[in-house]
Amino acid sequence: FHPEEIVKYTKILATGRDGVSKEAMLQRKRELTKKFHGEFELIDMEDFIVSSSSIREMIKNGEAVDSLLPAKVADYIKLHNLYTE
Repeated sequence: FHPEEIVKYTKILATGRDGVSKEAMLQRKRELTKKFHGEFELIDMEDFIVSSSSIREMIKNGEAVDSLLPAKVADYIKLHNLYTE
């Protein structure tokens, strides 16, 4: 994982969770922008009731996650056999 490389090619989208305040998110955005010289954007969205670690665990256990992920993400995970071990 090389965040300094990732931000060269992408805009990073982030949203808060677990009661993180908007001000805390804005502060973190400023810190990351300064540190990595990248483009970061905060987005508002409804709370997602399943965590990424839960999704990874479900995949590892062979459970279907298609209804929890965008189709392209689910396809990529399947194609590259991610989170199966």
